[in-house]
Amino acid sequence: MNYKELTKAELIKKLEEQKHLASAVEAKDIEMSQLKNKKDEELKKLRENLQELRKELVGKIPKQQAEEMVNNALKDAEKTVQIANEFLAANKNSLQLMNAALKVINHNDKLLNEKLDKN
Repeated sequence: MNYKELTKAELIKKLEEQKHLASAVEAKDIEMSQLKNKKDEELKKLRENLQELRKELVGKIPKQQAEEMVNNALKDAEKTVQIANEFLAANKNSLQLMNAALKVINHNDKLLNEKLDKN
């Protein structure tokens, strides 16, 4: 993009758009952190619930059946965690791409500002 042909108002608009993108990236970082914390808390609660169920079920149902139920629940929890981790990794990658794009934009703005200051 040729910044020399843009008016001052257009340049200010471009700068405001970049600020908006930066705040969007920050918001996504916060959202991802909250999702990770929520996922960790839910996993912890699931493990605690499984332990409680295991204690309750001891003596009420055959040991083999209880172990199968616990193992199935653990497999389901592990699948859920795996899917959540893949989702978080995809979001992390997209945020890294956005961050790289913002770095390029900021670098170009710096160069543009230097040229505008000289003129």
